[in-house]
Amino acid sequence: MIDQEIKDKIILELEKLGNVYFACIKNNISRNSYYRWFSSDPIFKKSALKAIKLGRQNICDIAEHALVSKFKEKNIEAIKYALSHNSPHYRSSKTTKVIIEHRRSKIEIPKEVRTLEDIINEAEKENEAKIDHLSIPADNITKAIIEQAIKDEEDDLT
Repeated sequence: MIDQEIKDKIILELEKLGNVYFACIKNNISRNSYYRWFSSDPIFKKSALKAIKLGRQNICDIAEHALVSKFKEKNIEAIKYALSHNSPHYRSSKTTKVIIEHRRSKIEIPKEVRTLEDIINEAEKENEAKIDHLSIPADNITKAIIEQAIKDEEDDLT
Protein backbone atom coordinates (compact mmCIF):
# COMPACT_ATOMS: atom_id res chain seq x y z
CA MET A 1 0.00 0.00 0.00
CA ILE A 2 2.87 2.36 0.78
CA ASP A 3 4.36 1.65 -2.66
CA GLN A 4 1.09 2.66 -4.32
CA GLU A 5 1.00 5.96 -2.42
CA ILE A 6 4.57 6.72 -3.50
CA LYS A 7 3.78 5.72 -7.08
CA ASP A 8 0.82 8.12 -7.08
CA LYS A 9 3.01 10.94 -5.74
CA ILE A 10 5.64 10.22 -8.40
CA ILE A 11 2.98 10.38 -11.11
CA LEU A 12 1.88 13.78 -9.78
CA GLU A 13 5.48 15.06 -9.87
CA LEU A 14 5.99 13.69 -13.37
CA GLU A 15 2.91 15.61 -14.51
CA LYS A 16 4.53 18.84 -13.27
CA LEU A 17 7.95 18.61 -14.97
CA GLY A 18 8.14 15.30 -16.83
CA ASN A 19 11.48 14.49 -15.22
CA VAL A 20 12.05 11.12 -13.51
CA TYR A 21 15.09 12.31 -11.58
CA PHE A 22 13.29 15.22 -9.92
CA ALA A 23 10.16 13.15 -9.24
CA CYS A 24 12.27 10.54 -7.45
CA ILE A 25 14.22 13.09 -5.40
CA LYS A 26 11.04 14.87 -4.37
CA ASN A 27 9.59 11.57 -3.10
CA ASN A 28 12.85 10.32 -1.58
CA ILE A 29 13.15 7.13 -3.64
CA SER A 30 15.90 5.87 -5.89
CA ARG A 31 15.59 5.87 -9.66
CA ASN A 32 16.27 2.13 -9.49
CA SER A 33 13.01 1.68 -7.59
CA TYR A 34 11.20 3.82 -10.15
CA TYR A 35 12.54 1.81 -13.08
CA ARG A 36 11.83 -1.48 -11.29
CA TRP A 37 8.20 -0.41 -10.87
CA PHE A 38 8.18 0.91 -14.43
CA SER A 39 9.25 -2.47 -15.85
CA SER A 40 7.16 -4.69 -13.56
CA ASP A 41 3.89 -2.75 -13.24
CA PRO A 42 2.15 -2.11 -16.61
CA ILE A 43 -0.44 0.23 -15.05
CA PHE A 44 2.31 2.34 -13.45
CA LYS A 45 4.26 2.33 -16.72
CA LYS A 46 1.25 3.58 -18.69
CA SER A 47 0.51 6.27 -16.08
CA ALA A 48 4.17 7.34 -15.94
CA LEU A 49 4.48 7.67 -19.72
CA LYS A 50 1.28 9.71 -19.85
CA ALA A 51 2.48 11.90 -16.95
CA ILE A 52 5.91 12.45 -18.57
CA LYS A 53 4.22 13.57 -21.78
CA LEU A 54 2.01 15.98 -19.86
CA GLY A 55 5.01 17.21 -17.85
CA ARG A 56 6.96 17.97 -21.02
CA GLN A 57 4.01 19.93 -22.36
CA ASN A 58 3.99 21.89 -19.09
CA ILE A 59 7.72 22.61 -19.43
CA CYS A 60 7.12 23.91 -22.95
CA ASP A 61 4.33 26.16 -21.67
CA ILE A 62 6.63 27.53 -18.97
CA ALA A 63 9.40 28.14 -21.51
CA GLU A 64 7.00 29.88 -23.89
CA HIS A 65 5.77 32.08 -21.05
CA ALA A 66 9.36 33.03 -20.23
CA LEU A 67 10.00 33.80 -23.91
CA VAL A 68 6.91 36.01 -24.09
CA SER A 69 8.03 37.80 -20.92
CA LYS A 70 11.43 38.53 -22.48
CA PHE A 71 9.70 39.55 -25.70
CA LYS A 72 7.58 42.05 -23.76
CA GLU A 73 10.78 43.39 -22.15
CA LYS A 74 12.02 44.08 -25.71
CA ASN A 75 14.88 41.60 -25.37
CA ILE A 76 16.33 41.51 -28.90
CA GLU A 77 17.40 37.85 -28.73
CA ALA A 78 13.88 36.82 -27.69
CA ILE A 79 12.41 38.90 -30.50
CA LYS A 80 14.75 37.34 -33.08
CA TYR A 81 13.95 33.86 -31.82
CA ALA A 82 10.19 34.45 -31.85
CA LEU A 83 10.23 35.92 -35.35
CA SER A 84 12.53 33.30 -36.86
CA HIS A 85 10.44 30.44 -35.48
CA ASN A 86 6.99 31.88 -36.19
CA SER A 87 7.22 33.82 -39.45
CA PRO A 88 8.50 32.61 -42.82
CA HIS A 89 9.66 36.16 -43.57
CA TYR A 90 12.30 35.99 -40.84
CA ARG A 91 13.46 32.40 -41.22
CA SER A 92 17.04 31.88 -42.26
CA SER A 93 17.36 31.12 -45.95
CA LYS A 94 20.66 29.38 -45.31
CA THR A 95 19.18 25.97 -44.60
CA THR A 96 20.32 22.71 -46.07
CA LYS A 97 18.83 19.26 -46.15
CA VAL A 98 21.14 16.45 -45.17
CA ILE A 99 20.43 12.75 -45.43
CA ILE A 100 22.46 10.61 -43.08
CA GLU A 101 22.62 6.98 -44.06
CA HIS A 102 23.76 4.19 -41.82
CA ARG A 103 25.76 1.80 -43.96
CA ARG A 104 23.97 -1.26 -42.57
CA SER A 105 20.51 0.16 -43.08
CA LYS A 106 18.06 -1.33 -45.55
CA ILE A 107 16.54 2.03 -46.50
CA GLU A 108 16.46 2.70 -50.22
CA ILE A 109 18.03 6.06 -51.01
CA PRO A 110 17.84 7.48 -54.53
CA LYS A 111 21.08 7.02 -56.48
CA GLU A 112 21.53 10.76 -57.05
CA VAL A 113 21.83 11.29 -53.29
CA ARG A 114 25.37 10.92 -51.99
CA THR A 115 26.44 10.70 -48.39
CA LEU A 116 28.96 13.08 -46.87
CA GLU A 117 31.36 10.16 -46.58
CA ASP A 118 31.02 9.49 -50.34
CA ILE A 119 31.77 13.12 -51.19
CA ILE A 120 34.85 13.17 -48.95
CA ASN A 121 36.12 9.88 -50.40
CA GLU A 122 35.65 11.16 -53.96
CA ALA A 123 37.53 14.38 -53.17
CA GLU A 124 40.39 12.42 -51.60
CA LYS A 125 40.63 10.14 -54.62
CA GLU A 126 40.66 13.13 -56.98
CA ASN A 127 43.44 14.78 -54.97
CA GLU A 128 45.47 11.57 -54.91
CA ALA A 129 45.05 11.21 -58.68
CA LYS A 130 46.24 14.78 -59.23
CA ILE A 131 49.26 14.22 -57.01
CA ASP A 132 50.13 10.95 -58.76
CA HIS A 133 49.63 12.58 -62.16
CA LEU A 134 52.07 15.39 -61.37
CA SER A 135 54.85 13.00 -60.29
CA ILE A 136 57.02 15.69 -58.70
CA PRO A 137 59.18 15.76 -55.55
CA ALA A 138 57.27 16.09 -52.26
CA ASP A 139 58.78 19.51 -51.38
CA ASN A 140 57.27 21.05 -54.53
CA ILE A 141 53.90 19.35 -54.18
CA THR A 142 52.01 22.33 -52.68
CA LYS A 143 53.19 24.65 -55.41
CA ALA A 144 52.25 22.09 -58.04
CA ILE A 145 48.75 21.61 -56.60
CA ILE A 146 48.17 25.36 -56.65
CA GLU A 147 49.47 25.65 -60.21
CA GLN A 148 47.30 22.73 -61.33
CA ALA A 149 44.23 24.27 -59.66
CA ILE A 150 44.89 27.59 -61.41
CA LYS A 151 45.32 25.77 -64.72
CA ASP A 152 42.08 23.81 -64.18
CA GLU A 153 40.23 27.01 -63.33
CA GLU A 154 41.55 28.73 -66.45
CA ASP A 155 40.48 25.74 -68.56
CA ASP A 156 36.99 25.94 -67.07
CA LEU A 157 36.74 29.64 -67.96
CA THR A 158 37.64 29.08 -71.61
